[in-house]
Amino acid sequence: MQLFDECKDGLILCKLINDSVPDTIDMRVLNKPLLRKPLNAFQITENNNIVITSAKAIGCSVVNIGSSDIAEGREHLILGLIWQIIRRGLLAQVDIKIHPELYRLCEEGETIDDLLRLTPDQILLRWFNYHLKAAGWKRRCPISNLRCLAFSLTLIQSEQFQPRCMRWRELHCPVKPAKTRAMFPCPSPDPGHSYPR
Repeated sequence: MQLFDECKDGLILCKLINDSVPDTIDMRVLNKPLLRKPLNAFQITENNNIVITSAKAIGCSVVNIGSSDIAEGREHLILGLIWQIIRRGLLAQVDIKIHPELYRLCEEGETIDDLLRLTPDQILLRWFNYHLKAAGWKRRCPISNLRCLAFSLTLIQSEQFQPRCMRWRELHCPVKPAKTRAMFPCPSPDPGHSYPR
């Protein structure tokens, strides 16, 4: 597949790591192909060693993955590494310092300090349960089981995700009909507008 072929030299993975955690890798140290001279095996190995070292430095588990695995395009290992890098970047945004509105997730008798002690996974689950409760839904995602697979499977269950979608629709898409086609009430994506990450 093209994805795995593009990852073989390590350059795309290095860019992904820097996108998830800025300034992790100094891009000047990477070997880049020249106009008519592709990278040799030694340069590819150097790049992939930088990928593995940097991924480990940002908190990814790189057990049993070597530079040769990336260079050979081993799909399951590359996908696992990509998933961890993206997850690391996304969960870095789940922070009360970045999103002060998360203070609403404090439960009775809990202080902001208690909320700050929670991991990003726990805050994300609490946010999800907060919106289930606000939508009047009785079921909740179990906070005691924070395994990523269990969270992903619970999140995908449509009966729990449906009230969140319905609540968003109620807030952003009023039920009253539009008088003209130009006054459609739902927000539409503006291609010229840059949305926050």
